[in-house]
Amino acid sequence: MDQKRLGITVEESTAIKGLLIILIILGHAQPLIQIPGVLRRFFYDFHVHCFMILPLLYPVKYLSSERIKNYFARLMVPFILLFLLFFLGKNIPLFISSYHSGVITFKDVINTINGGLHSLIMGGYFPLAESIKLRYLWFLPLMFSFSIIKDFYNTTANQWTKATFISLGMIFYMILWVCLYLPYFAGIKETMMDWSPFSIYQALGALFLGVTTVTLLKKTYFSNQRKIIQVVLSVVFIVIFLIYSITPKASPYMLVLKSMIPVIAFMLFYNYKEILARLSILRKFGEHSFEIYIVQSPLCIAMYTIIPNLFPTESFLVRACVFIFILAICYYIAKLLLKISIVKRILFPRTWDEFVGKTDK
Repeated sequence: MDQKRLGITVEESTAIKGLLIILIILGHAQPLIQIPGVLRRFFYDFHVHCFMILPLLYPVKYLSSERIKNYFARLMVPFILLFLLFFLGKNIPLFISSYHSGVITFKDVINTINGGLHSLIMGGYFPLAESIKLRYLWFLPLMFSFSIIKDFYNTTANQWTKATFISLGMIFYMILWVCLYLPYFAGIKETMMDWSPFSIYQALGALFLGVTTVTLLKKTYFSNQRKIIQVVLSVVFIVIFLIYSITPKASPYMLVLKSMIPVIAFMLFYNYKEILARLSILRKFGEHSFEIYIVQSPLCIAMYTIIPNLFPTESFLVRACVFIFILAICYYIAKLLLKISIVKRILFPRTWDEFVGKTDK
């Protein structure tokens, strides 16, 4: 392996994705399986972050109009379609019932539509929370912006440009990722998220995190003391969680912890990537991680209205079985959707040509 560049096989990358998507489902299924809140927050502080560090280990891709179109088809097309589906599903019944009761005006309709357009363009966590409630879609415009910024950063030869991106990224990362729970940053954070087209500020923050993590990996991974580094990372990860679990969310000390968690988590996963790649269940979930991500949150919400009425979810054994059931449902529904050609084309296109139905002759 070239010591100047970290490498990762398809199987290893797929297994890490599988682990991360399982952790995401674990967090979204919390009302059903009742995992401790601190554990859920801990997972939230690294699982999505790691998804954006991973592409920095792939071969460098040169930015082009064709690549931007493909990113748009892969990430923004499903975002737009699902946003419209959820937005109309939420507001049309409300408009109809309000119209019959005479409590809605034309101005109210226009304001709602304007709010929806704002959320669609910004794509951030808080705007989506206002418009459609299903906030999990925020990852798609963020990944779209991040993919473009990452390709540009990797291929530009201008060191001043790289330094500018990293400097801005450090600022945005601290405000929008690390300071999420600190009350005295709340106004700045929400304003920036409300006016960040396609989540570009968060994407720059993710670039800083990714470049920092990869740099640290290069300095440690190729050491002759690989086994010792694996043990040290494992111990540090556990110790950080224990400190995290007793630290108040609004404490300044949480800044340090939240800065370290995604870096240590990804370094840990990377150092154990060969072992993770041997687990077929992780590879299976990783192969369909995007499709599973799309379906898992609505499915968890739907099942939350059904399962508690059927099973006593206070039982640990029942909660474990429910989580396995949720994983299976998410996995097989994702696979089923891929078998429906029209759904695969409009919701899960890999390229722009696939989305518009253009095929090579």
